[in-house]
Amino acid sequence: MPEIQIYTHQTFPSDLNWQAVSFTRIVWPEIGGGMLRQMFDTKQDTMHGVLVEDGLLLSYAAVVRFQLQHADQYYRACGLTSVFSYPTSRKKGYGQQVVHAATNFNRRSGADIGILLTGSELEQFYAKSGWEAMTNAPLIGVSGVVLQE
Repeated sequence: MPEIQIYTHQTFPSDLNWQAVSFTRIVWPEIGGGMLRQMFDTKQDTMHGVLVEDGLLLSYAAVVRFQLQHADQYYRACGLTSVFSYPTSRKKGYGQQVVHAATNFNRRSGADIGILLTGSELEQFYAKSGWEAMTNAPLIGVSGVVLQE
């Protein structure tokens, strides 16, 4: 039975990393110039949420923690990113499970703001886990969504 597992960047098993990297290199070859070797830079504070069955990665989501500065104020931020399910794992609710786990991680992290950039066609998918669209967000080329309590 598939189960959700949560890892820090330091504890993310290499076999799961390589499965995530392989997917990313095929679907998003522009990331890392197609030569990606790990999901995120080791200097980034990253949480990896995975749905795994017998060592096989079915679905993945990451949360990157960072600071934003605005008007001499610093804010703790969490960005939900790199959400995917392998094609044979789609339409089974696995993607929703990893997004929900990552969203709950964001809520418990003490972040001031949660950030997710997505296209309007996925807004309903993310809304199921508590994200709300900001259609007038000051962003160019994407719609932004924020996590609501």
